[in-house]
Amino acid sequence: MRIALFAAFLTAAATASPDVGRNATDRSYSPHLAVMAGLDPVIHKAPEIVGSIPAMTRREGSHLAVMAGLDPAIYKTPGIAGSSPAMTRRAGLHPTGFRSSSAHEPDEAAGTSSPELMQRLERVAAERFRNGGLAEAEAARRQLLRLVIAAHGCGSPATAQAMTALAEIEIARQLYLDAEPLLIAARTILAEDDPHLAPVFVGLSRVAHARGDNPAAEQWARRAVAVGGATAGAALDALGTALAAEERIDEAESLLQQALRRASSEPGAPTLRKADALSQLGNFYLREHRFAEALPLIEEAAEIHQQRLGPTHPFIADDLYDVGLAYEGLKRGRDAERVFLMALHLLQRSKNLHTPRAAYIQIELARVFRSFGDEQDAKSAEGRAHDILQAADEAEHERERRT
Repeated sequence: MRIALFAAFLTAAATASPDVGRNATDRSYSPHLAVMAGLDPVIHKAPEIVGSIPAMTRREGSHLAVMAGLDPAIYKTPGIAGSSPAMTRRAGLHPTGFRSSSAHEPDEAAGTSSPELMQRLERVAAERFRNGGLAEAEAARRQLLRLVIAAHGCGSPATAQAMTALAEIEIARQLYLDAEPLLIAARTILAEDDPHLAPVFVGLSRVAHARGDNPAAEQWARRAVAVGGATAGAALDALGTALAAEERIDEAESLLQQALRRASSEPGAPTLRKADALSQLGNFYLREHRFAEALPLIEEAAEIHQQRLGPTHPFIADDLYDVGLAYEGLKRGRDAERVFLMALHLLQRSKNLHTPRAAYIQIELARVFRSFGDEQDAKSAEGRAHDILQAADEAEHERERRT
């Protein structure tokens, strides 16, 4: 274990409340990741989104584009004009707040659509994301999307790029079903040879993988690799992850190693792209029970995240969770317990304690406690995880009722 990596967390873990994560009072987080991970297939049911396979036609994509706030009239597709405004609200966009591609006046609800304001929102979103405020970053990206639509119209490439950026935040928040309609809408806007399609395909691959649709995840990732460009490394990661899920182990490992070599060759300080590549390869080794190989990769990813992101960023909690899994596999139960508690304390500090991220940590803590013979502590951890996932399920049902 690199001493510098987790030294700052040791003190925090020592002062963490013993009841961390006990009360599931937050109702704001959607349980999409819990659904897709299949932890409780009876309670958590993920609705399939029609047309989310790579062979989807443009007409199908246009229909789903309504969910991302696009004006259906610009597609001139029969039947779209009658789509419910509730579809738009599911993506968090006001169903009447957007104009066709011929409109250039400012959106009254959003205020001025000046380039200066859009640049300011871009900076705010980036800063909030870097500091771990994913919900605040999402809000800034959503407001920016409104302004871009007001300034450039629903069918512009700039709108597609703003949708993709918002979808990437939703994926970071593990709200995959909120990301999907945005990505599908962006895909319908961009030309087939547009390089900005690459991050769209990467995002769709990650959504499909999270839902367990491995063939679709592979097809989307292959399309991203074919586009190439600045997101080539992320495309290789997505393809490697999809192939690993399909048990095509040698191909997957080769692609993930290639992505890491590509990220490592970038000049300057290690980038978040390198941290992602390290994490993806580390998770591959975890999946294959190659724990000794996984651990240094995950630790290096965590070190980069600590250098480049805020001290309470949820990505660091994800790293700690992965380190804990590696420790479990190496039969280092006390070390696993320690880093899982550190991860929970970090989520508590960043106000992300009542999210599926925390629930999965509690589930692993229960496994560790049970290995120690601490059945009472194990049941308590399982109970906290259940409370979190149940609350998230109720929040999702409430969202469905509102729409």
